[in-house]
Amino acid sequence: MIIESTKNNSEILFEAIKSAKNNDIIQLEPTEYHFYPENAYEGEFYPSNNDGGMRKVGMYIKNKKHITIDGKGAKLTYHGWMSPIIIENSENVVLKNFTIDFAEPFLYQAVVAVSTDRELELKINKDIFPYTVRNKNVIWHTFAGDSEPRRIYIFDYDNDSSTGRKKYIMTGMAIGKFADAHKDSEWTHSPITGMDYPQFLLFDAYEKENGNLLLKYRTNSSALYYPPESRLVLMVSNTGRTADTIFVDRSKDIVFENITVHRGPAMGIIAQCTQNISVKNFQIRSDKERGDLITTTADSMMFVDCKGDITIHDCYVSDSMDDGLNVHSTYVQVKSVSRNKVIAGLIHPQQKGYNPFSAGDKAAFTNNETMEIVFTGNVVSSKVLEDKKLLEVTFDEPVSECVRAGNVIENISAQPNVEVMNTEYCRSTAILIGTSGKVRFVNNKVNTRVGSIRIKDDPVVWYESGRTTDFLIENNTFYHCGEWSADCLIQILTRCTHLSVPFAPIHKNIRILNNTFIGTNKELLCANYVDGLIFSKNKYYLDRKDASDRNDVVIDIGNCIHYTVADNEINQS
Repeated sequence: MIIESTKNNSEILFEAIKSAKNNDIIQLEPTEYHFYPENAYEGEFYPSNNDGGMRKVGMYIKNKKHITIDGKGAKLTYHGWMSPIIIENSENVVLKNFTIDFAEPFLYQAVVAVSTDRELELKINKDIFPYTVRNKNVIWHTFAGDSEPRRIYIFDYDNDSSTGRKKYIMTGMAIGKFADAHKDSEWTHSPITGMDYPQFLLFDAYEKENGNLLLKYRTNSSALYYPPESRLVLMVSNTGRTADTIFVDRSKDIVFENITVHRGPAMGIIAQCTQNISVKNFQIRSDKERGDLITTTADSMMFVDCKGDITIHDCYVSDSMDDGLNVHSTYVQVKSVSRNKVIAGLIHPQQKGYNPFSAGDKAAFTNNETMEIVFTGNVVSSKVLEDKKLLEVTFDEPVSECVRAGNVIENISAQPNVEVMNTEYCRSTAILIGTSGKVRFVNNKVNTRVGSIRIKDDPVVWYESGRTTDFLIENNTFYHCGEWSADCLIQILTRCTHLSVPFAPIHKNIRILNNTFIGTNKELLCANYVDGLIFSKNKYYLDRKDASDRNDVVIDIGNCIHYTVADNEINQS
């Protein structure tokens, strides 16, 4: 069937998909389709690592098998705060040949006119990013309505360690009456940059005759220096992660092909509890003619507790506010055990309402102090309890007495194979891949704000599991990664710091071969608790003035066994 464009396509496309039968192909026309929250489907959804709850949906695919939506070059333009695409409990779904965009920006952009220890003067295009100054406060007139938030974040888009200036990637600001609540700037330590930085800059706001926004530091505020013409991103709305561009839940055999995302709310793709996902020629790139600095306001792609094969081929991913790719399973925390029933807590605040288990899955219980797996069991049922922060998981046999409250549980059936090939990641935070399936990261080009690839198992902070058993990183080019934070380029680690057995491996069989690194960071590789690590035939073109710096390049290997570091070259560029 062919869907013609109308003024608001939300209801029309919903009805067309709802009535589609197996093997149907829904075709769009090569024109622009507009979607508004009015008359759009509304439902309750709980994607992991996001804010769950009610969402308006532009394209909702539920309980469907063998359907294709072919955009034929269409542009899907969304208005207001809504999720463009949600796929739920479906199989063999193909989406291809269209562009996703939003009419309004999610984030404000500013250019620094003047920066001193007394004031920060910003040039903001009020036609695109409207605001009003009133009683030393700023009211931001966003797509989601007027916003006068308690704090906003400043994201330093042009942060560059080569300038020698301090690397404050992101800090908060409180303006006018919201600054009254703070005695000072409340400095804290950033685990990302390794630096101390102010949580809040405290301002009073004024509008200058030239139309610029003048923010004067209060006497109890710290001050940060931004070079003139630096571009800043201002996170001014209160929407959080309450919508995603594409959300896939409990589905199978999903294909995304020839799709472009210019502006996307929260994550570009978030898929959970889904088996077999193919992403090919998927472009997440800002519209430079429009001057956008940011594409998605969270991770570009995230895959949580998925199974089977995840393939990402021939893609371009840029300018997301968070990770370019994040693959992991979820740790939940044991609260109590009663024979074969376990009450487990969803500890991460953005896991609310999420259920990582299904009947037939195998779960592993881990002592999060020693990282020892103390019990494995087969799941009979799993349900989210009423408060949406607890799970009741039932097993087919009594749970071992070795399991204690505070231990963590992961779904060891949800360990997908991951293949990333011929893909470019540009100006995202990092690449995180954690799975005991087979991983192939080959022939890619990577530029990230912090360390390029992170292989980690984290039962402490993010509650993301990721023991690896077969990981190949080969023939990639990593250029100027981690320079916003002087971060280690490739990190292999666990968050747990209380391992009782010195050489108990968390990760196994990792090969890093024939890669090219270009940049200024001295820390090339940091690896801990690995059994079987090869770092060989890699080249590092170190961009530093002093030739002696090549001798200071760090390859830090701790608590590892059966490792080889050989035939690597360090060149001065």
